[in-house]
Amino acid sequence: MKRRRFIGAGTALVLGLALVVGLPGCSNGGTEGSRAKLYYSVSELAQDSSVIVIGTARGHWVTADLANAPDLDFTLTNVTVEQVVKSDIVLAANDLLIVRQVPEGGSGSPPILTTGQRYLLYLSHSGLAGDQASQFYITGASAGIYVAASPDAPAFTRVVPDSGDTLPDSVSIDTALG
Repeated sequence: MKRRRFIGAGTALVLGLALVVGLPGCSNGGTEGSRAKLYYSVSELAQDSSVIVIGTARGHWVTADLANAPDLDFTLTNVTVEQVVKSDIVLAANDLLIVRQVPEGGSGSPPILTTGQRYLLYLSHSGLAGDQASQFYITGASAGIYVAASPDAPAFTRVVPDSGDTLPDSVSIDTALG
């Protein structure tokens, strides 16, 4: 007779939440406070990103849209693409991307993208199903967010310089891939 192992409902819920909590930061795991990977170069950050764009945040909303974690809020931000630096999907200027973040104030969460602000963003596919499959997380939670000092600035500054990553404080379009 074969023995079978069953996972109890409580264990399954904890495992499901563990998987969900691993999504917000990036494909490399976790939120800012529990990331499995820190970045030591822009080329490493770029390599782990499926999309790198310069774009402007156009507005955001908060939603709890994961069926297996209905109480976990995410901030979704519309970002209008200005320039594509790298992309593994068909993407062009003026396209709209949706970026998912754990709302500011969450456990070690990075600041939410500011409406009207121009960014250099390192992004990873959400790994979710359905309509959410076309959404993105910021690679390395806060590591992949660089902000422009002005609307036409050629360089971008790290939003969270004390994230534990060893990345340059400033990146230009020419150095965005490392």
